[in-house]
Amino acid sequence: MAKALGKPAAVLVDDHPAVLTAVRSLLQDEFEIVTTAVDGRQALAAVSAFHPELIVLDMMMTGWNGFETAQRIIEVSPFTKVLFLTVVEDVDYMAKAREIGASYVIKRRIRCDLLTAALQLLAGNLFFSPL
Repeated sequence: MAKALGKPAAVLVDDHPAVLTAVRSLLQDEFEIVTTAVDGRQALAAVSAFHPELIVLDMMMTGWNGFETAQRIIEVSPFTKVLFLTVVEDVDYMAKAREIGASYVIKRRIRCDLLTAALQLLAGNLFFSPL
C-alpha cells in the first residue's frame, strides 16, 4: 500500500478532465492522489504500480467499462477499495457494485457524497448515493 504524509493513497479514473479536477479538489485534503487515468488499462497499470487504498472509477469509459476494470483491479490488488463515480442512476448497476464490494456515487451528488463515501469505504462500510 502506498501512503504519503500519512494519508491513504488514491487513484482517480475518469475520461473527463473537469471531473478529475473536481474529484482531486474534493479528496486531496484526506487522500494522497498518486495519479490519474483516463481508461481502464491506465487504471490497472496505476493500481499495479501504486497499490492504493482507494480507486475512484468512472463507470462509462472507452475500452473496459467500470465493472470490467474493477474486476481486473480486484484481482491484482484485492485490498484496493473501489468507489464508482458515475452518471448512471440504475438500481441494477448499484446491486452489481454491492456484489463486488464497491461503493457507488452519482456524479450529480459528487459534492455532498464523494468524500463521505471514500472515508466510509476505507472504514469498511459501503456507501450508495440515493437515487
